Amino acid sequence: HGLPSYNTFRAKCGIRRARDFGDLADTIPSATIMSLSKLYNNVNDIDLLVGGMSEYAGEGLLGPVFKCIIAEQFKRTRVGDRFFYDNAYVSGAFTENQLKEIKKSTLARIFCDNTNNVLTMQPYVFYKPVTPSNELAACSESSSIRRMDLDAWYEEPPRSVLQGL
Repeated sequence: HGLPSYNTFRAKCGIRRARDFGDLADTIPSATIMSLSKLYNNVNDIDLLVGGMSEYAGEGLLGPVFKCIIAEQFKRTRVGDRFFYDNAYVSGAFTENQLKEIKKSTLARIFCDNTNNVLTMQPYVFYKPVTPSNELAACSESSSIRRMDLDAWYEEPPRSVLQGL
């Protein structure tokens, strides 16, 4: 598969590189370390998938190396996408005011504005409209189902070079 070893990824993720199987005790249960030492001649030979799946999961489903890899991938996916809506330092990025307005948008507002014959909607669309904070509201009422202020996108038109000739 061409991926570096589990030990290499430990180092890339800021976890001390294991010099021997005993050094894995901070992330892998001792019984599993014993099995790994019988399967692999050297700690540097442990496959990434095997090592990652062997780690203690802690409070989640994944151990530290897989958490690190997934977090890094999500970061790269977001930062590498020049069209991701809140990447501030790319050409054509939204202004602070535009982002503020975008963050006001809700699925309820999207349904109200883009669905035929929908006149009412609960603010939290995935919950039943049975509580006072989630009662059906008129789509035309912007206090319950807020609207974006599109004035945030207003720009002065460029002055024509020919203007005034």
